[in-house]
Amino acid sequence: MIEVRINYASRVFSFPDRAVDVEDIADIMSRTSTGRSVSFSNLLFPVDVAALVNAGHDLSRATGEVFVDGTIIMSGTVSEPEYGRAGEPVSLTITDDPYNDRGLFPDQVVPEPATGYNTDTDGGLTVPFVFGRPGLWRDLSGDIQSRAGSPARVLSRSTTYGEAWTLIVGSEPVDGFTHVAIIDSKGNRERFPLAGAPWSDGTIPTCSIAAAGVIGLTEEYAPYFVDYQQWATTPQALGRDGRAGELIAYLLSKSTLTIDWGRLDAARGLLNRFLLAGYFDTPASPWELINDHFNPILPISWVSGGEGIYPIAWDLSAEPTARIVNQNRVSSVTYEGDTGDVVNQVVFKYTRAAHNGSYRQQTTVQDDQSVAYYGLRSEVIKCDVCSDKETAHRIARHILATRAWVHRSVSYEMENPPAVGSLVTVTDDDLALTNHDAIVRGVTHSNKNAARVDVLLITKGE
Repeated sequence: MIEVRINYASRVFSFPDRAVDVEDIADIMSRTSTGRSVSFSNLLFPVDVAALVNAGHDLSRATGEVFVDGTIIMSGTVSEPEYGRAGEPVSLTITDDPYNDRGLFPDQVVPEPATGYNTDTDGGLTVPFVFGRPGLWRDLSGDIQSRAGSPARVLSRSTTYGEAWTLIVGSEPVDGFTHVAIIDSKGNRERFPLAGAPWSDGTIPTCSIAAAGVIGLTEEYAPYFVDYQQWATTPQALGRDGRAGELIAYLLSKSTLTIDWGRLDAARGLLNRFLLAGYFDTPASPWELINDHFNPILPISWVSGGEGIYPIAWDLSAEPTARIVNQNRVSSVTYEGDTGDVVNQVVFKYTRAAHNGSYRQQTTVQDDQSVAYYGLRSEVIKCDVCSDKETAHRIARHILATRAWVHRSVSYEMENPPAVGSLVTVTDDDLALTNHDAIVRGVTHSNKNAARVDVLLITKGE
């Protein structure tokens, strides 16, 4: 049963048994995510809506929740309502726009210099938010190599000669980290003791370079960069955990979005297999950072549910969790895209050097069966948020899994549908499908006993 509840004028109005369809959809294999909406008509309010509106209760500021069999599926705001005199039906749309994030991150700014100090500092610039171990990699012998990982900010200079004295080298305090290496714009490198400067929420990592003997201190040697190589067996980063699941959770905590934290936790395990590394130094909404930098490279789709947004992390190599066997088919088989969309070789460039934008590592992965079938379709992908070889290979394989073949979709009616994002097998004698791998990308609920289940048939070149 479909029910809508409208929160309006300090009351909750319930309208059960509505003849509408409610879609629960994850845009599987898409690089973008969007919200959704459900329209309702013939809602008979037991109050005079016109009088309430004239009394200052704006109907367009009401909120609503949609329930399926007593379970909340989505919540949102009332959009484009229509009403008349008392007793006339009301029409409205519940719009779920979960990605309208009004947060801004990173939000730490280098303070302007105190009176009497040289004013040519980085005052007013954003302190880079650092995650993982940017700029580090292991060479063929297993030794750790490095390039500039993130920008350092000049916090203070000498009042006499304008020489740099103190640099901000990270975004957050780090325990057990005693030294840091700095690279100037001419490539000189030197190691300095790590210190901390008072900040609004604690301390922030800094280092004094006033006694430098290798790097230059005058303005011609700026900007400066942090090198995360410490000549130690386990280099550390002056920033956040680079595991993708933890990083996404942290960024979402800085957003203004409503998050379904329970379902987010369920996706962390798979996402944490991806070790990311990089920095953000241009303020944007946390959702924009996730959508621009992480969604295109991770096996992740976003869903807006009754408790907020949450990710579905999917692994096409995992074991199916359900079987769809000769169910009532309610659509034709549709090809998703065409051969022009195929990419069967990925040249993945990663480990970006902050000082010149070059990429120090590259891996090439291809689907040989797809190459034999379609011909070579190669694409170069440059990634600013990865330095780990295993993660780079995993990302490239994920991209191939989604793009090396033209997949197909088909829909069935089911009384007990699998959850969106579930890996399933499809057997359909009419379509000559036997235990064909698929992923559930949408479930449409209605007042019927059965729901419409949209599945994406995964082609692997067998």
